[in-house]
Amino acid sequence: MFTVLRSDAAFEETGWYVRANPERKADFAATLRHITGRLSADPLREGESREEEMRVMFADPLTVFFSVDEAEGVVHIGHVRLRR
Repeated sequence: MFTVLRSDAAFEETGWYVRANPERKADFAATLRHITGRLSADPLREGESREEEMRVMFADPLTVFFSVDEAEGVVHIGHVRLRR
């Protein structure tokens, strides 16, 4: 199991989406739990690789950009984007 950490930017971005779309708060929370569960189980099988060590995972309605530190057993979520 990997530990999943979110950057300050990812927290801020998520907060902004919730404040801008309060009626979708439960949807965002469920999606973030899904993302965290998948990334903690096997992050290198999730999403698509991008430049350098970055990966991207699409989980409607969110997209997360993350990197994996296998040696430390940590997934770092750097950014969260709203897909729709």
